[in-house]
Amino acid sequence: MSTGPLLPPALPGRIQRVRVPADGAAHPALAAAVIGPRDGPVWLLGHGAGSSARFVAEAFAPALVAAGRQLVVADMRGHGASAPARDPGHFALAPLAADLARTLDALRAADVVAGVEPEVVGGVSLGAHSAAAALGTGRLHAGHLLGILPAAIGSVPPGEGPHAAIAQRVATIGIEAALDELRRAPGLRPWLRRSVLTDQARHDPASLLAALGALDGMQAPDATTLAALAVPTTVFGWPDDPGHPLEVARAWAQATRGQLIEGRLDALDAGPGAGDARAAGVGALGATLVPAVLTSSPHGTVSSRGVSPPG
Repeated sequence: MSTGPLLPPALPGRIQRVRVPADGAAHPALAAAVIGPRDGPVWLLGHGAGSSARFVAEAFAPALVAAGRQLVVADMRGHGASAPARDPGHFALAPLAADLARTLDALRAADVVAGVEPEVVGGVSLGAHSAAAALGTGRLHAGHLLGILPAAIGSVPPGEGPHAAIAQRVATIGIEAALDELRRAPGLRPWLRRSVLTDQARHDPASLLAALGALDGMQAPDATTLAALAVPTTVFGWPDDPGHPLEVARAWAQATRGQLIEGRLDALDAGPGAGDARAAGVGALGATLVPAVLTSSPHGTVSSRGVSPPG
């Protein structure tokens, strides 16, 4: 396994790759990286099933480095440069939440980041679920939770929902055929097609099969767990994405009494133009959400816990 994950070219600022050591068979080694100034506040963000640390870095590193922050990312177990994880049980919520905490612990032990708690913990889809679970169990502490495109609230019964259909399709035709179908899907957004082509060829096939299989009966924090989080929260969602329903993002925001930000799938397709390069392509995600979190109060935390209106 390489020391760190694949990252986009020409990222700004300091980059330090770190190997998070394995902790027994249930906790495989992870490939992590820190991007940004060493003395900057830390944002620890996880990615979703089938995605990568590369995507999170592309989306958030430009805006965070410009704001003087450090971004901590890691390839999820079984993904990218992290060690294989070939049992669907390896992708339950508890071990994924533990992996986020292990990543931060390893970076502190290596003196790559300071021992202070992160300014923000969060992630995309399954990464958001894991971050909220880690905060809820006390494995992590942070000043803010950022939940990007949560896929569920509470555990989903097996056989129900769009993720169950994905898991069943992969089990029927195999991982390579399923990925080929995804790559050729006519309705796939260009930015998502690029991500699929870049990331999924690098994942261990058996681990990716396990990760996608675990989506059937997906685990996510329920409303009671989210409501008990004593941390300001920002939630991001968009319409027209069956795997990450906007209604779920709204439910997360309501449960946490956090701010809700709504976006559009096609906003991530924009190429570089006359505007700020940090807002081009998937960087639009960070360009939207980093200021939203940092300006929610003078100290970068939410001061009003009401759900913002759509816009």
